[in-house]
Amino acid sequence: MSDIKELVVQVKRVADSLDILVKNLTVMNSSMVNQNKKVEVPQTEISPIEELDSPSTSLEEAFFKEITKVYFHEAIRVKENDLQRKSSVIVAEQLVNSQINFLLEHVSNCEISIHKGGVLAIKKDGKAKALLRIYTDLGYGYRGERWITERNGIADILSEAMKLGIPDSKVYFLVISWANGIDNQHIRKMLNHNISNKDILKSENRYLLKEYLDKYFKVIGNYLPNPKEQIHLLSGGDMHPNVYARDILEGKDITNIKNYSWFSPSITQLIDKLNNV
Repeated sequence: MSDIKELVVQVKRVADSLDILVKNLTVMNSSMVNQNKKVEVPQTEISPIEELDSPSTSLEEAFFKEITKVYFHEAIRVKENDLQRKSSVIVAEQLVNSQINFLLEHVSNCEISIHKGGVLAIKKDGKAKALLRIYTDLGYGYRGERWITERNGIADILSEAMKLGIPDSKVYFLVISWANGIDNQHIRKMLNHNISNKDILKSENRYLLKEYLDKYFKVIGNYLPNPKEQIHLLSGGDMHPNVYARDILEGKDITNIKNYSWFSPSITQLIDKLNNV
């Protein structure tokens, strides 16, 4: 009987040892897989990644970098986990977090809450003083005058401002890039000029883009008291944070954003207005 008990004990010890060995091998294999999946970003003479973390020379550059980082880190996550595409939910959440953190750093004595439709409510002394909606781009849904009339568009946001007791003049918008946000038919309507929504975004055609926006903003003036002071811009179609992040990840040549000609009014003017609401 004692021999049988001893045999059982020995078998149990062997089983425990095998279990520990399997667990160790699993951890080692998992570590090796993670190392193999680590994304190596191609480096150039001036590392684009270092460029994103380098000191900025303007608020416009600083803000563009912060938004680019959201897309860059999500692209890294997708590659490391063998996913097919970025998560729109994660990107949207991180974009709003980046926007709020940036504003809190540069707008004094304020609180910021997320209102419906991605709108940010700027509060001072506990009272909502202004609304701000930031778009990476307008996308298909807000192309042309749909930006005014569609759900959560300009007209809807003005209605929300009224409910909060915020005057129309304190409702602000920021469009980071005009890529993906311009309709061909709307260009022809505004400019009476046959140029595509891709060609108008080329750097050599910026004068046409500005002319288009001037005429478009006059239409928006039927809703906003002063569109040129309330709609803030960052870049044309030649700069988009998602594309910029992708180009960094793929090691492509990128635009030197320190020398980029940002649109105006832009982040600097927006921050000044929010500091004075």
